[in-house]
Amino acid sequence: MVLLNNLGTWWWQVSNNNEFTMAIVTISVAIIAILWYTLSLSSSSQTLPPGPRSLPIVGYLPFLNPELHKQFTNLAHTYGPIFKIYLGSKLHIVINTPELAKVVVRDLDEVFSNRDQTVAASAYSYEGRDLLISNNNSNWRNLRKIFVHKVLSNKNLEACRCFRRDEVRKTINNIFSKIGTKVNISEITFLTEANVITSMLWENTYVKGTHDSDFGVELQMVSAKVTEIFGQPNLSDFFPSLAWLDLQGIKREMLMQRNKLDKIFTRIIEDRSKSNSKMSQDGVGDNAKKDFLQMLLDLKDQKDPTSLNLIQIKALLSVLSNNNEFTMAIVTISVAIIAILWYTLSLSSSSQTLPPGPRSLPIVGYLPFLNPELHKQFTNLAHTYGPIFKIYLGSKLHIVINTPELAKVVVRDLDEVFSNRDQTVAASAYSYEGRDLLISNNNSNWRNLRKIFVHKVLSNKNLEACRCFRRDEVRKTINNIFSKIGTKVNISEITFLTEANVITSMLWENTYVKGTHDSDFGVELQMVSANVTEIFGQPNLSDFFPSLAWFDLQGIKREMLMQRNKLDKIFTRIIEDRSKSNSKMSQDGVGDNAKKDFLQMLLDLKDQKDPTSLNLIQIKALLSNASSLTVPNGPSVACSTAKEVEWDASWSKNLENHRWSCAWLS
Repeated sequence: MVLLNNLGTWWWQVSNNNEFTMAIVTISVAIIAILWYTLSLSSSSQTLPPGPRSLPIVGYLPFLNPELHKQFTNLAHTYGPIFKIYLGSKLHIVINTPELAKVVVRDLDEVFSNRDQTVAASAYSYEGRDLLISNNNSNWRNLRKIFVHKVLSNKNLEACRCFRRDEVRKTINNIFSKIGTKVNISEITFLTEANVITSMLWENTYVKGTHDSDFGVELQMVSAKVTEIFGQPNLSDFFPSLAWLDLQGIKREMLMQRNKLDKIFTRIIEDRSKSNSKMSQDGVGDNAKKDFLQMLLDLKDQKDPTSLNLIQIKALLSVLSNNNEFTMAIVTISVAIIAILWYTLSLSSSSQTLPPGPRSLPIVGYLPFLNPELHKQFTNLAHTYGPIFKIYLGSKLHIVINTPELAKVVVRDLDEVFSNRDQTVAASAYSYEGRDLLISNNNSNWRNLRKIFVHKVLSNKNLEACRCFRRDEVRKTINNIFSKIGTKVNISEITFLTEANVITSMLWENTYVKGTHDSDFGVELQMVSANVTEIFGQPNLSDFFPSLAWFDLQGIKREMLMQRNKLDKIFTRIIEDRSKSNSKMSQDGVGDNAKKDFLQMLLDLKDQKDPTSLNLIQIKALLSNASSLTVPNGPSVACSTAKEVEWDASWSKNLENHRWSCAWLS
C-alpha cells in the first residue's frame, strides 16, 4: 500500500512539474496496450493446437519442473497428442505420439528442419555455417553431399582404418600391460574414443607427455568448456528481444571458446599445408593414408561447386572434434546398424531348417550356462531336445549329435560334407593357415597331401625302409631295462621316451637321449610342442566371436605364431643340415637308399617336378603334424584321416608287444 501511495505521489509530482512528460508516458502506455491487444488477436486467430494457459511475458516458464518428459506426458493427457506451450516469449509445439513424430522428422522433414537455434549454437557454428546447425538451404545440402559422398565414403573410411586400428591396439596393449592392477575403464574408454576421432581427423592423439599432443589437450579443454556452455539455460533463447544485451554473457563466452578453437584449427591447417608443400617439393606422397583434414583440404583445392572455403572446413572440424556430439552420433549409428544386422541375421537363421535347442542370450549365446562337465550337460540337453540339437556359443552356431547312428552318418556316410569346419584361431596359426594335413579343408591341397602321405610316405616300401629305426629304438629300450634288473624303473617315462624316440628317429634319425649333442634340437622341439599343446587347450574368445579375431584380445594367436616361428626355425635348420649332408654324399658318390627317414622321403618328393611335388611350407607343415605325436595329447590328436589313425595305432600295438617282451626279460 505504501508503495502504491509513493507511486501515486511520484506520478502527481510529474504531472504537476512536467505535463509534457506525462503526456508522452500516457501515449506510450496506450500504444503498448493497443499493440499487445492487436498481437494477441492475431496470434489467437492462427490455427494452433490447445495448450496450458501462460503468464504474460514469462509464459509457462515458472510452472516447469525438472522432469519435463513426465510433465509433457501429463499435459498430453489433458490437451491431446499435440499441444502448444509458451516458454518466455517463444511459442513451442510439443508432439507426443510415434505417428506424429514420423510426420515431423520424416514425411515433412524439409518443413520442420528449419528451427530457431540457440544463441550459443549460433555463435559456435560460425552463425549456422556448419553441418549440424545450418538450416535446410543450399549451403547445408552442399556440405551434406560433400560429407557423405566424399569425406565419409567407403574409400575414405578404408583409408582411415589404419588410424582406428592403431588406437584400439594401443588401448588393448595398455590394458594388457596393467594385468593385476586396477584400471579406470571409464577414462580408458573416453581416451580411446577421443584418440580414434582425433587420429582420424589429423593423426594426433591425447597421449600425455608428447609434444604433438599439446594442441590435442588444449582442444579437449575447449571442447569440455563448449559442452558446459551448451548445457546452461539462456534468457536470450526465451526472450529473443533481450539477445543483444547478452545478460548472462553466454554468447560472449562461446565466442571466446570459438576463437580459441579457430586458432587451433588455423595452426593445424597451416602446419598441414606446409607439410604438403614440402612433400610436394620432395616428390613424396602417401595417398593410401589420409585423415579427414587432408580430405577437406583436397576438396578446398578443387575448383568446382563442391569446393570448400576455410570457414566451412573449420566449421566441419568443430563438428567432428566435439567428441560428445560426434561420438554419440557414431555410437548411435553403430548400435542401430548392429541391431538391424542382428535382427536380419536372426530372421534369416530362423528361416533355416535347424534342429531345436536351448534358448540363448543375445551376443554371448549359451556360453554363460555351460558347466565344466560338458558331456553330462549335453546328455541332459539331448534328453530334452532330442538326439540332435543346436546350441549357440558366442555368435557361432553348433550342432550337437548324441547317438552312434548319427555319428556314423556324420563321420563316415557324409564325411565330405561335414569335413570342412571352421578351425580355431590357434589351429589356423599353427598349421600355416590350414596348409597341413590335419587342419586343411577337404580341397585339392588336402587330397594331394593325403595321397602323398598315404601312398608314398606311408607305403609298405617306405615303412620297411624305416624298420631299422624302430628296431634300433626298441632294442635300446630293452637293453636299458635289462641293465636295471633288480631296481625300480618308471615304466610310464620309459614308454613315452621310447614312443618319442621311435617317431623322431623315423622323422630325421635324432632322438631325445639326454646328454648327446644331436638331441639338443629334439629337446627344443619337445618344449615347443608342449607349449603348442598348452595353447591349444586354452579357450579363446576369438573362436566364439569371430568378429573380434583381429583384436586377438587374449594374445593366443600371437603366442601361437611365436611357437610356430620357433618350430619353423628348427625345421629350417634340420632341412638345411640334411640338404648339406645330401650334397656332400652326392659329391663323394655315397648313398644309402635302403635307410631313409621321413624327412628324406619328403625332400625326394620336393625335388620331383610333377603334381605330387611338395614345397618347403608343405614339408614343414607335415613335419609339424608328425612331430606333434611326440607329446602326449599333442595337436595330432585332432587327426581325422583313417590311415594316420591306423599308423598311430600300429605303433602303439608294436610298442605294447615290446613292453610285454621287456616284462618277460626282467
